Amino acid sequence: MTAERVERLLGAPDLTGLIDVLARRVARGLPLSGRITLPVAVEDGAAVAALFGQRPRGGASVLVDLDRLDEIVRDSGAATSLLTAVEQLRGPIAVREHADRLRQAWDAAYATLDPLVASRPALAGWAAGLRSRGTVRRLVDTPDAGAHLLQRVMHVLSNLPTDGEALPRLAARLLGSAHALDLGTPEASLVLSALSTHGGGLGAAEERRGARQRRELWASVGVAVDELSSTVLVHRLALPGSLGDLTGAGEPVVLTLRQLRSLEVAVPRVPVFVCENPSVVDAAARELGAASRPLVCIQGQPSLAADLLLRRIAPAGLRYHGDFDWGGVRIANRIHAGPGFEPWRYRTVDLEQFADLPGAPLKGAPVEARWDGGVLAALKSRAVRLEEEQVIDVLLADLALSS
Repeated sequence: MTAERVERLLGAPDLTGLIDVLARRVARGLPLSGRITLPVAVEDGAAVAALFGQRPRGGASVLVDLDRLDEIVRDSGAATSLLTAVEQLRGPIAVREHADRLRQAWDAAYATLDPLVASRPALAGWAAGLRSRGTVRRLVDTPDAGAHLLQRVMHVLSNLPTDGEALPRLAARLLGSAHALDLGTPEASLVLSALSTHGGGLGAAEERRGARQRRELWASVGVAVDELSSTVLVHRLALPGSLGDLTGAGEPVVLTLRQLRSLEVAVPRVPVFVCENPSVVDAAARELGAASRPLVCIQGQPSLAADLLLRRIAPAGLRYHGDFDWGGVRIANRIHAGPGFEPWRYRTVDLEQFADLPGAPLKGAPVEARWDGGVLAALKSRAVRLEEEQVIDVLLADLALSS
């Protein structure tokens, strides 16, 4: 076999369509035998007919006897078979049969998640996204490794939420290593993508998330990344020991989850006000000092520390205020579904009271407020945010002990 002989026999431009069809048959795992009908242009039909020593018959197609073509190739001495001649012209052809087996193996690997999706339908979109984007195939090399990884991920997701368990302890308990869910592991990446999608956020790759967002995602299912980074800000809340001396004097205090696990925080005798943004606490400390009512600030998405504290003091009654925007409503909905609250200047009527105040355009998907069915329509109508800082004077008036 020589490349020149194959090129002379089958390499003419008018035979390109025939060779393309034969290469596709090889890729699909089909034999180069039997008869096929080949759609051709007039000049291509003449070239194919000449290959068989025939006169062109015209028409839009030509019948090609592959067994006879194989004989022609062998008798010419160009190649030992039609298959080797096609590969001489096109190079090695990956047989699609192998690709089909590989696809079936990956389908079986992804099916590992089916029981989880059946029990938690909200994760169906996430699981479908893993398939369509090939996420798992970028993390591991083989379908078997993919199935093993997805089994571990499913085991973690099936055991969430937890009640404030530390991430290393959770990883050791479920996956056999305290570092199995560390930043950068395939397990952590996939679990966090599920939590992000399930919570309505972006399913971004783990490495693109900030540390705070990762903590918030874990906290949303009761997992503490560590006991020191999870904090809550308090002002004038009665606390034991030296921390109580500070809050009693009107100094705000940041409490860690570690401290809250050991502190005995008594249920206050009066309702506790709760805000979303630290600027409210800062203003209360500066302008009211010790003459302020008890105030807790969740600092955006509630951390595990905030969740723990609010649940402990909830029997006193919580009065909540946050930003009037879709993110603020989602945060408030989470608190309302947990320890619960009475709205503090956080109803439809309050939004309408400040209708003339400017604001940045609303972003994100609209969401219903659990505590007031009119907030959704009122916010849509307003179309811009109303931040806590814009009404801080009104909030301070409520916090003042003289009020």
